Order: sequence, then structure tokens, then C-alpha cells
Amino acid sequence: MYSSQLQLKFSNVSEAKIAAQSLCELLKSRISVFDFHGLQVTVGKDGDLSISVRFQDVKAMNDFEKDIPKVIEDIKPVSYTHLTLPTSDLV
Repeated sequence: MYSSQLQLKFSNVSEAKIAAQSLCELLKSRISVFDFHGLQVTVGKDGDLSISVRFQDVKAMNDFEKDIPKVIEDIKPVSYTHLTLPTSDLV
């Protein structure tokens, strides 16, 4: 398994919640396109938004990562960090 992690920061929790809703709508339309094997969206109390997307193979993850600029283009976070992590099925 492979995982792509996005960490976005918003000015407040209300903005993060609005962005989370928009991202969920956008990402659900891409579940089969990018062959997601897991998707988790978490809103933090300080305006943090974390998105974790799991993939079975690296090609699917790489294809998704090429699309990330389009995914976050409309939500305008204050900042964001992107990590790519190999995962273990035992975790």
C-alpha cells in the first residue's frame, strides 16, 4: 500500500470545514478514476485539514499526485504540505 498525505492550514475551523466539504465532493468523483483504497479527511480545531489517500500501487498514487494542484486550486488554503509515504498492510 501507498499513501499520499495532504496537510492544509486555514485561518479558522469554519473555513477548514467548508474546504473539507468541497474536497470530499471533489474526491468522491475521483475514487474510481484513481483507484483509491482508502480516504480519510480530518478537520482540526485550529483550522487544520488533513487528507490521507491510500493506493494499492504506486502508479495510481503518482497519477493522483499529478492532479493535486487542481484539487486544492479552488479551496485557497493558507498553506499546505504534501507527503508521500509507503504504508504497511499491518498498520
